[in-house]
Amino acid sequence: MIRQDLFELLRSTSHNVIFKLSLFPHTSELEELDSINAPESGNDYQVLDLSYPYKEAAYPFCKDLFEGMIEQASGPPSDGPEYVLGDGWFDGGRSSRRTTISNLRAPNGKIFRRALKLEKQDAGFRRWLKEKRFRIDEVADFEENVQAQFRKAIPFILTRAEFITSKGNFRSRKASTIYSGPFSLFAISEGNPRIFINLMRPVIYEYIRKNSTVSEAVQTASIDATIHRYKASLSAIPTVGKDDVQSIMQLVDVIGRFLQSDQLLEDFRPEPYSTIQIDSGISKEIRGLVGRAINAGVLIRMPEERGAGSNLDNHSNELVGTRLRLAYTLCPTYKLPLTVAGQTVKLSTVLHTRTAARRRQPEALTQYRLPFTVE
Repeated sequence: MIRQDLFELLRSTSHNVIFKLSLFPHTSELEELDSINAPESGNDYQVLDLSYPYKEAAYPFCKDLFEGMIEQASGPPSDGPEYVLGDGWFDGGRSSRRTTISNLRAPNGKIFRRALKLEKQDAGFRRWLKEKRFRIDEVADFEENVQAQFRKAIPFILTRAEFITSKGNFRSRKASTIYSGPFSLFAISEGNPRIFINLMRPVIYEYIRKNSTVSEAVQTASIDATIHRYKASLSAIPTVGKDDVQSIMQLVDVIGRFLQSDQLLEDFRPEPYSTIQIDSGISKEIRGLVGRAINAGVLIRMPEERGAGSNLDNHSNELVGTRLRLAYTLCPTYKLPLTVAGQTVKLSTVLHTRTAARRRQPEALTQYRLPFTVE
């Protein structure tokens, strides 16, 4: 095989010859790098990871592509993505820093108002506030180390306030404007050019038509259409799994629903489960399905240590021990925040929880169809 031959040449070839090899992140060809005489990263080759474990790493690329799309469409110049798309909820505090007014401050801070709303309707959140001795109207004046404990919980405060009723049920809404704003849309695109262009094209057309900030409704409609296409493309990938988890979308749905239940329906915790770990309790068939999901970009490898750089230096084809997150593209589907600021759960736990739930109440599997019609 040509690529295997090229792998063998990485150590012995003249430095005047440069190879550029393109591989899926999970492929048997990576086993060539595990042998005793295999080339070594940093000495014989350099890895360029085309995925973004942490969303912030994709922002510069997304910003450049966004501005390039406006220019290509002969749109009017803007003062940046925030002018075109407005402020977002998951912007990492950028809107607060621009205005120098804390979003946590009473009575008009937008995070304050969301937290106040949640306090009124969520008994679990009230218990957590009482345990921490937090008063929402005082959070903005807390010392930095104390306020950090509250800020850590903000993504989950936002989604619970948005999607959960006072009775602990899901709100019946198809779309939510909570995912609007430039940095939310950048994250949802995962820095994938194809997804990004499909997501941004109708938004940019609307900006050019109005020459003003695009409404949250238009952004949300584009998000929904992009997610529908994305699910359809995942459903079209041929796979083999085990039992009733036979496809990438079925596996993703199991994971997404587990995270949704843990984050939204269980008692409030500032760090619920937000990533999964592949453990030895997973069957060979499901591990193979996970590998296909990684290659499809719907499960993203995360560094072993939090805070590590976005460029992973983990090229082993062995999945056991790998920490993964769900692609942000599907977070609106499962009402999840655009963050991984939580704990990690073993995939075997996720599957066993799902099996027990199905014994109590069988559920239908959702089918996704390509949005095309035959003339």
